[in-house]
Amino acid sequence: MAGTNKGGNSYGFDFLRSEHVLSSGSGPGDALPGVPSLDQLQQQQSPVKRVAPESVAHKSDLEKQFDVIHFLQAHRASGCLPPSIILRSTGIDLSTEGKDASVAKMLLGNPKIRIDDIPDPENPSLLLRTYGYQAKFNHVHNKVGLLAQINRSINGVAVRDLNDAYDDVDRDLNALVTAGDVVALDNPEDKSKILFPRGEPFLVELDGHITLPSFPQTEADLDSQSTSDSESDSENNNNTSNNDTGTITHSKKKAAMDPVVKAAIKKAKAAKKLQHFKEQRANHSVIVETDADPTKQIRRGEAVCVGGQWFRISSAIREGVPLSEQPARAHAPPSVTLRKDLSNRNDPEYIRNIDATHIPLDAPLSAQALANLKDAKEA
Repeated sequence: MAGTNKGGNSYGFDFLRSEHVLSSGSGPGDALPGVPSLDQLQQQQSPVKRVAPESVAHKSDLEKQFDVIHFLQAHRASGCLPPSIILRSTGIDLSTEGKDASVAKMLLGNPKIRIDDIPDPENPSLLLRTYGYQAKFNHVHNKVGLLAQINRSINGVAVRDLNDAYDDVDRDLNALVTAGDVVALDNPEDKSKILFPRGEPFLVELDGHITLPSFPQTEADLDSQSTSDSESDSENNNNTSNNDTGTITHSKKKAAMDPVVKAAIKKAKAAKKLQHFKEQRANHSVIVETDADPTKQIRRGEAVCVGGQWFRISSAIREGVPLSEQPARAHAPPSVTLRKDLSNRNDPEYIRNIDATHIPLDAPLSAQALANLKDAKEA
């Protein structure tokens, strides 16, 4: 696309991003940590179950190699690990004179494994071979580096080659696709997804101004909203009397005066109020209101930016299930725009309506997005 519309209305409502490169620069990544002890490894990751060598003796060398790779991938943040930790965690002995020397030889030629020789802590004059997991793009450590790598891959890069780069990379990949920072295409031959650089984006500003449905924006708003109801209830309770239960009522009033009881009641009410507030915000902030009919400009599944946060117009037909796990006919497309509407079969099943005044989103607005909308409205 040739041009870029960098404009945006005062309510932060844009159809596509104004740029496809993240603002923060990518760094070289953290240096690999030294070889940890088993205790340190257990603190960094989930507890390591000790495995006896006898329990894996029946496995083939190929199966043992898989076990080692899986273990190293799960503990990649620990860097390269010595054979002693691998033995105690997998039951596979990769030491020089160990029973699984053939597996160690296989790992030497495996592109997923990084080998480092370091001085042996017990005998510095000797070298200790350590093993670590190595992703195909092992220089990619965060979302910034991920986008930079895709932008360098002018012929595209498969998602399967990126999905082991670092922990939670799937979340960042989904965010880049949702926002249109990259172009995603489905490969029908092997059912995989290929990512391409976006290039210069073309932005389209939708008509109308956005407002949020009326609901408490902060806990303070919720508190002030419920104050009058609470005072009314309290007054009614104080005015209620019954001769048959007078002793019980007096006992309750006396107990309520106890500082410990009062503190417990106050804490319980605060917790209940906070939970109620979170539920209210989550339920109401997946719908935004507009004063211009959006159905003539945007379709379900397409990308939209509200308050600086990217969403897809909700195409969900199952409550409580993200778009990526909805039935195939209700999936958000890999592209940010569509040439035609999604399947007509979905029409009676959509759980959130899109009409002349409402736009359903695929996730709740974040606190920052809500604050951005509020600031824009007051500006």
